[in-house]
Amino acid sequence: MSLNPAVHADPVGTILFPLIAAVTRLPIIGWAKPVPVDVRRLKNYRRDYLFIAAAGPAANFLLAVASAVVLRLVSDAPRRSPAAWSGRRPSR
Repeated sequence: MSLNPAVHADPVGTILFPLIAAVTRLPIIGWAKPVPVDVRRLKNYRRDYLFIAAAGPAANFLLAVASAVVLRLVSDAPRRSPAAWSGRRPSR
């Protein structure tokens, strides 16, 4: 297991397809190499393999939610005054 992103990079799915999509202004899609799993090390095969299979989509969902929150905070910050953040109207 490695947290080094270079180990998981697939030359076609990580470099070529996103590069072609960016140049041609198409939606950017890509993929990485599958992570090898040694099923002999799983104590409860069905349950543990379910957790392994769910880990990727769960991580993607959490990244999407975190990115949406950050984008919302960053995009609203310059347009709204501090009084609007609290929901109160500014006093005149």
